[in-house]
Amino acid sequence: MIGKTFVFRKVKGQTVVCKAPSKSRVPASEAQLGCRTKFQEAVRYAQLVLKDPQLRASYEVLPKVKKGTSSVYHAAITAYLNNTAIKN
Repeated sequence: MIGKTFVFRKVKGQTVVCKAPSKSRVPASEAQLGCRTKFQEAVRYAQLVLKDPQLRASYEVLPKVKKGTSSVYHAAITAYLNNTAIKN
């Protein structure tokens, strides 16, 4: 992004410069607000997992984290959003 005026995008394999998108003036729906709230809770949970050595260790043994295709942080967010979060 160049300032708040231009952004770079890939279109059909080529990089192009476009006008930056503007923020929507339409208020968020109840469903959108609910999703945002749940995601904020997931982020707080992931931050808690990173600070707690015992919880962190339970996520480090997951296959995706062991292979290196996912981080503990992302695994914790995914688990929280899928209601499979590891409890102490």
